[in-house]
Amino acid sequence: MKSPIQILADIGSDAYSKQSGRKIIGICGQGGAGKTTLCRKVISQAEYPCAVFEIDWYLRNSSQDRRSAICKAMTDSLPEIEFWRDPTNWYDWFALRRDLFVLRDHGTLKASSLWRQTTGEKDLEIDIHLPENGVIFCDGIYLLHQPVVDWLDTVVVLEVACGTALERSAARDAHRNDGIYQRFKESVANEFDQPYFAKNHGAAGRVISL
Repeated sequence: MKSPIQILADIGSDAYSKQSGRKIIGICGQGGAGKTTLCRKVISQAEYPCAVFEIDWYLRNSSQDRRSAICKAMTDSLPEIEFWRDPTNWYDWFALRRDLFVLRDHGTLKASSLWRQTTGEKDLEIDIHLPENGVIFCDGIYLLHQPVVDWLDTVVVLEVACGTALERSAARDAHRNDGIYQRFKESVANEFDQPYFAKNHGAAGRVISL
């Protein structure tokens, strides 16, 4: 039986073999499913040109600003909390689509003031170069809804037990999340993410069970 790394690498290899321009393969799944780790392993081992494009780079706010706004809205029972309960609102989809298509069409992308996972700040700079017919692995949770799914050539869903994903996500973020925000994140995973994947499951081109 092939490993998830080999399966994803083979999907990319098949896209590359078509030799018809750069292809975009979406890799999605719940937070903590292992998307970023898997993508990085594939990139390091692939025998064809490929690069990772992370939709989290395009989060609108730094982690601290987002946490502060959410905790205030929860504590003060502000109506803004409904905005934050839909995490697709957290992203600058216009900028994301623009830069993703620049990389696809021109093979190079330089961007700055992007969100950095390790610090939670908007201080990341990227400089990506990809030859013609290369493969872009687009890594993100929310890639199955319209119009986002139409920007991609195919979407692979990494399927993992919800409890396992929540445990991994909590362990990864525990050092930077207080109790209020962590409980909010768990509620989003249960009340938004699970229905999101159930509703849009049919848009997936492939499902890899982990």
